[in-house]
Amino acid sequence: DLGLIQYNTRIVAQDHSILQKILPNFIITKFILGIIYLMIVFIGAIILNYSPQELYWLFLLGIIHFLNSLTEYLRSNIAALHLFKLDAILSIINRVLLIIICGVLLYTSFVQNFSIEQFIYAQIFSLLIASICSFFAVIKYSKWNRFLLDKQLMIQIIKEGYPYALLVLLTTIYTRTDAVMIKELLPNNGNTETGYYAAAYRFLDMANMFGVLMASQLLPMFAKLIQEKNTKTIRKLAITGFKLIMFISISIAISIAAYGEEIIALIFKNYPAAYVGLILSLLIFSFIPVASSYVFNTLMNANANLKTLNIIGGIGIFFNIILNLFLIPKYQALGAVYATLITQSLAAIAHVIYSNKKLQLQLPFTLFVQVFLFGILLWASFQYLIPLIEIHWFFQILIGGIIAFPLAQVLQLLEMRMIKDIFIKK
Repeated sequence: DLGLIQYNTRIVAQDHSILQKILPNFIITKFILGIIYLMIVFIGAIILNYSPQELYWLFLLGIIHFLNSLTEYLRSNIAALHLFKLDAILSIINRVLLIIICGVLLYTSFVQNFSIEQFIYAQIFSLLIASICSFFAVIKYSKWNRFLLDKQLMIQIIKEGYPYALLVLLTTIYTRTDAVMIKELLPNNGNTETGYYAAAYRFLDMANMFGVLMASQLLPMFAKLIQEKNTKTIRKLAITGFKLIMFISISIAISIAAYGEEIIALIFKNYPAAYVGLILSLLIFSFIPVASSYVFNTLMNANANLKTLNIIGGIGIFFNIILNLFLIPKYQALGAVYATLITQSLAAIAHVIYSNKKLQLQLPFTLFVQVFLFGILLWASFQYLIPLIEIHWFFQILIGGIIAFPLAQVLQLLEMRMIKDIFIKK
């Protein structure tokens, strides 16, 4: 199922009328793939001698994965139709419901003991409601009124979605193998170092949510503009998107890096704050090249440059594994951090160079100078200026955020008028 959502967003954004025909066949295809997915998972679980109770939980978790994927697919149609406000509402329905349900179960006398099964049921219920709401929203705006099953179209969906699936798989491998390799390459303290790395990686995952949101908005925009061959607006959107995501990513990365030790000490009280804080402070900087890829990777995705993206992903896996083999035994979890920084940076550079050449973006050199100067000056503010204000570190982060806005304005990195024109007026 990996990659089908990106494929669907691109083709629907380029031709809205295709949604009526493709919607029923896409849904049936997803159900077939969902059944295959559950079968594969259960075969693996049986081989690993899962108990009946574990198999039952696994079945429920498989349903959660399927409902989550189904909801994301349905929402991708809403985004492809450029109904971004509705997409935003649909994206939070299951979270809001889950918070309400778990809040009732945890903080009232409705149940005596909150169990793992109740948490799973709450997730299934929340996702089911979200998927139903998303389904009726798509029905309304696609004007779909009859069910036409086309076996050839279903085969075509899987066949044409394969390169997208491969891209997601390759990207996942070179971004997620680090923790596995830490455990395998450090037989004496692998579990401990993996725990430290995972603790820091949670903040990178959190930061990446901003990039994912940006990419989900940009993909249908880029796809539509490419279909219209509107090179001028593509360039404008790419530059504006890059400026905005760089402002966000640099601000987040530097804010977290400057107070990595304090953040770890606050949340993970039993971990060595100095060491894990250093891991966090270095790892979070990989969010900057990752964020850049959310713009230029998405642009290449919208232009269907899947072969190039997959080659970059394959090279990324090679570099990541080689670097981890050399760096983890010497530097432990920090070695995985260095490998991640190098791999993500090389991938981001490749995305920028290729998209600039293929789509003739003619990106100005001053654009990257602005980004570099913003990062240097904001880092200097956190290192030398903000510490002069003797208040709690949390409020120092807020002050840094306040400083970031006028600094970005002066460097013309953040232009509110341009952002408003593109993302609100479209």
